[in-house]
Amino acid sequence: MVVKSQPKRAAKRQSVPERPLRHRAEQPLPQLEGDELLVYERLIGKDQLHVDDIARSLKWESSRVSTTLIMLEMKGLLRQMPGMWYTAREA
Repeated sequence: MVVKSQPKRAAKRQSVPERPLRHRAEQPLPQLEGDELLVYERLIGKDQLHVDDIARSLKWESSRVSTTLIMLEMKGLLRQMPGMWYTAREA
């Protein structure tokens, strides 16, 4: 019995509606207060800072700094680099 293989068909691309890209500078900074403001101020103007350096400068536990950094990252205000280094995304 001979089985004929069917010719391969290219997968159809689904069209995705184009969305205009917004430049980061168009988005205002969210209002920051408390821990988030203190940590964000440490990162502004710096190339990058290590989580331990931030904790030392604020005299905080590393868990408090890490929690605050995650919240800022979720808001799109900073980015984690390899090795627990952080850099601010300035608007």
